[in-house]
Amino acid sequence: MRQLIKRSLRIRLLGIILISLTTGLLIVGVTSYFQFRDFLYSRVERELQNYTDLSLFYLNMDKFVQKDIDYMKAYADSIAQILDCRCTLIDINGVVLVDSEIPLDQTSKIDNHLARPEVQSSKDSNYGFYIRHSNTLDVDLLYISKQLVFNNQPVGFVRLAQFANQSTKLLRKAQMYFALGGVIILLLSAFLVVLLSRRINKNVDILTKKAQQIASGDLATIDMRALGNYRDEITEFGSSLNEMAIKLSDNLKKLSRERRDLSTVLSSVNDGILAIAPSKKIKFYNQRALQLLDCNLAEVDNLFFYKVIRNQHLNSLIDTFLAKPFLITDEITIDKDRVFEVVLTPFDMEREDGKGVVLVVRDISHFKKLEKIRRDFVANVSHEFKTPLAAIRGYSETLLDWGLDDPNVNRKYISKIVKQSYQLESLVLDLLQLARVERLGNIELVPFDPLMIIYDVLNEYREKALAKNQELTDSLKLGQVLIVGDPEMFRSIFVNLLDNAIKYTPDGGNIMVDAQRNGDSCTFSVRDNGMGIPADEQGRIFERFYRVDKARSQTIEGTGLGLSIVKHMAELQKAEIWLQSRVNVGSCFYVKFRLAESYKEKALNNGVA
Repeated sequence: MRQLIKRSLRIRLLGIILISLTTGLLIVGVTSYFQFRDFLYSRVERELQNYTDLSLFYLNMDKFVQKDIDYMKAYADSIAQILDCRCTLIDINGVVLVDSEIPLDQTSKIDNHLARPEVQSSKDSNYGFYIRHSNTLDVDLLYISKQLVFNNQPVGFVRLAQFANQSTKLLRKAQMYFALGGVIILLLSAFLVVLLSRRINKNVDILTKKAQQIASGDLATIDMRALGNYRDEITEFGSSLNEMAIKLSDNLKKLSRERRDLSTVLSSVNDGILAIAPSKKIKFYNQRALQLLDCNLAEVDNLFFYKVIRNQHLNSLIDTFLAKPFLITDEITIDKDRVFEVVLTPFDMEREDGKGVVLVVRDISHFKKLEKIRRDFVANVSHEFKTPLAAIRGYSETLLDWGLDDPNVNRKYISKIVKQSYQLESLVLDLLQLARVERLGNIELVPFDPLMIIYDVLNEYREKALAKNQELTDSLKLGQVLIVGDPEMFRSIFVNLLDNAIKYTPDGGNIMVDAQRNGDSCTFSVRDNGMGIPADEQGRIFERFYRVDKARSQTIEGTGLGLSIVKHMAELQKAEIWLQSRVNVGSCFYVKFRLAESYKEKALNNGVA
């Protein structure tokens, strides 16, 4: 069988090479023949052009115009004898006047030559060249024609012709040489191909054996000297087989390392992963899975999964999956604060029938907490909108029922409706401001004077504090100082803090605004002696809609969003905000900003680094 394959390969190789070579030789031979023919005709054309120019040098144009037949016949015969060619003079209408090969008494029998290709071509260009059969002489001729011009007017044509037999002989010789050369090349090529195919078959045998060895697991390399000293595709293939054997060996080692690396990576991921076979035994796991499932066993390989997993709901999901594999996604609650998302997906086991299960356990407790915060926010927003809307609706219905005709009642309830609409407007504006602040990423921080802004806010709120008999004082002894931040946001922070202090401080209370410089920062504070905030609620004071004493807060105007906005604005300016408070003693809110000098110095140091 192998001998048949060798013979078939050799025959196919020989046939392909000979066919390719024959095709190539035919293309080259035909192309060369036509190029040689074109070159030969081009040379003849140039030679005839020179003859034409030379013949015109001796032509007396006056006698031609006068149609002196005897002169023109003598002229045509002498040109034909001197240049060894045929000479014809033709008038402008195509009538042959004289021809060196035709007696004068037979000239009138010659057909009109105006339609001859060479004559037509000479009318459009300087010369007209054409190869064709002459009906007059019954031979193949090479024609060249040139238009005669006298006093800037065309008056006729001069035409020279040579017999084509000389050129034809040269072309036939060229054909013979091309054919003979092609046959010789084909014979030599066939001989060389036979020799080459023997060497190729020998090397193919070596490569075939080596490929079979690699397939059986023998990764030893080939001795390249057995393939000869030639550098060709066969030896390249041998080198490739050697490289493949080396790479296979390296890849097997690399695969072993990658398995260890994969185990390391899976052990470090934040999700728990277990692979359970159809036999219900654990085949693979990472440490995170054992941590999430509260398993204290040091080794769980080949243990039944229900000895490792204590959650009955999860065990039930695994049993359901193994009975009928399909993608399962569910949530399980371990205790109040721990919620896991579990995903069960099928995978094929090589040595066991049926499909196993890959169990992924992800701790989503944090996301659940965020979802609860979102739900609470929606509920709070709904409640905050519902209260003023319900009041507006109630007052409106009261007016419609019995208050429209009473001016005093009318004014009273309309005033309440306006007040509630202001409250609703404040809520919408605060929500929009909070959303805008939360959307901001990085803002441009610039140096500015904080004292001017604080004094402006104090002057704005003195009248409001005076209305409640509150004492609004300050202790701003900083001198000239610049901090880094956003002036408008800085103003909004102090407006909110001062407004809250006035609202939640009883009549006759005290409010103090202070500023202290500490190294490379400046801390501003707003202190009051209001109702204070319990210690267990101070951590939530910056949450949206959070109120400490909800029963009392209902009587105080506000949206519950101010401190949340203040916190976001402080964070955007890279500032810190915190509070100190005691119930029935008062509260103090602190905001710490960086000084402009330290900010600039830090930026320069970072730039140099």
